[in-house]
Amino acid sequence: MQAAARGRGVRDDSRQNLALPSASAANLSVRLRTRQGLENLAPFVSVSGVSESMLHAGFPMPPAIDKREIVRLLRDCLAADLATMSAAQRVVVDGATHEENRPENDKDTRALEQTYLARGQAQRVVELQEALNQLKALDLRSFGAESRIALGALVVLDDGEVAAHYFIAPAGGGVRVTVAGSEVCIITPQSPIARALLGKAQGDDLELRTPQGVRECSIASVS
Repeated sequence: MQAAARGRGVRDDSRQNLALPSASAANLSVRLRTRQGLENLAPFVSVSGVSESMLHAGFPMPPAIDKREIVRLLRDCLAADLATMSAAQRVVVDGATHEENRPENDKDTRALEQTYLARGQAQRVVELQEALNQLKALDLRSFGAESRIALGALVVLDDGEVAAHYFIAPAGGGVRVTVAGSEVCIITPQSPIARALLGKAQGDDLELRTPQGVRECSIASVS
């Protein structure tokens, strides 16, 4: 009897050790159901600013890109170009008026060529100054999922393999800046890409004609 009692005692202790408190069991059940529910919902989850194809392809969540930083870097780039061009223009003007460059005869066109070059550089200086003024006056408003793309929009295009960032600015087309680890290409409203984007919204599909051929993309986000 004592042996049997001891045997029952061992079995009872084992059950007690393996059993979970009711509260812990309930919490575990909730966690399991929640996890299963999230796994079942995974194909239907949509994250604002990121297309489903980017998520399914294993793209990491991109950090937020501050458009003010884009404009600051763009202005710095144009300001550096302006300083370089202004200095070059002064050198050319000084050279054109230097006595050593005075024409020796009617076939000597050195001074005339220097004058043409100085005019071209002066025009470029004016254009860069105007570009900086336009960027200074740019309204960096926010764009939502339903907003139509316009000047000042930051657009992410997804072709299923690569996510490309474009910022529509009044000037500085072709410049590329890096913000929060992402390269952003500056485009102006006159560019083919901007013309294809203007008026569209997040989720729209479009075809871009590039030197490499037609590229089918979807607008993953607009901000």
